Amino acid sequence: MSGISSKAAGVLQNKNQYNGKEKQSNEFSDGSDLDWLDYGARMYDAKIGRWMITDPKSEKYLGYSPFCYTVNNPILFIDPNGKEIWINYGEDNASKARWENGKLYDEKGKKIKINKSTDKFLSETFKALNLLRKDNKMEFNADIGVGENVRPAGGNALEKLASDKSFKVSIINSAKIEDKFDHHLYNKTNNSINFDPNMGLKFNNNGDPQTYYNSPTSSLAHELYHAFNQIFYPKETSDMINTPTDVGKPRKSFGNVSELFTTEQTNGTNIKLREPTRDNYSGTPVPFPSATARSPK
Repeated sequence: MSGISSKAAGVLQNKNQYNGKEKQSNEFSDGSDLDWLDYGARMYDAKIGRWMITDPKSEKYLGYSPFCYTVNNPILFIDPNGKEIWINYGEDNASKARWENGKLYDEKGKKIKINKSTDKFLSETFKALNLLRKDNKMEFNADIGVGENVRPAGGNALEKLASDKSFKVSIINSAKIEDKFDHHLYNKTNNSINFDPNMGLKFNNNGDPQTYYNSPTSSLAHELYHAFNQIFYPKETSDMINTPTDVGKPRKSFGNVSELFTTEQTNGTNIKLREPTRDNYSGTPVPFPSATARSPK
């Protein structure tokens, strides 16, 4: 086993062990050591299963111990550098990437470069998310809920979703779904979003004969808002879903207060995207050349 085992004689010692992290061994002059694993931002003592330093991102996650690892869920998440979590994504959760500050990283911490050979859905979705991130396009402030259960809501919905360790939102390629109206859809059962980077929306506003268009990025923002509201304000969102509304007529009403509220959130983002806003729930899915295109041409 020479050259394979980390304990083989006559070979260099393999210090890269659990999760590929370097073991701090023989660091003292007498040959003794701490046997800690170096995660970059903090050290891990595998003997007692404890971190010696708090998570540097712990202020984001007040509901969890600052000494825990991947919010005690290492099956879904990994923590490559002690700072951020990685989320399984793609078909059968086979691929992993970390989205941080508008960049993608692979499991080894190497930046993923988007080029012509990159999977089209990945590159288009990445482009759409970065556009929404730029200039805080999904930041909002509004009162959420109905009746006596109204309370203030707000912040950057995209950044909160991306940094929340207790929930995972999966963006799924929906281009092959037969019903075009399901190409952009949030499923609260499994926190997944159908997204088609080549499907936008054509619509008319009340009393206005002009035809308007919203980009696939706008549709992604709309579904992300649905996810945000459901995850962070479940009681208020449930109340809004169960409250009907006629707003949107004579063309088409939003049906319930939740859809109206989410469209108002999206309208704020559309203004930042320099796209038209909607005052009703009518519209027709139409092909677009890319996720960020603002018209089908």
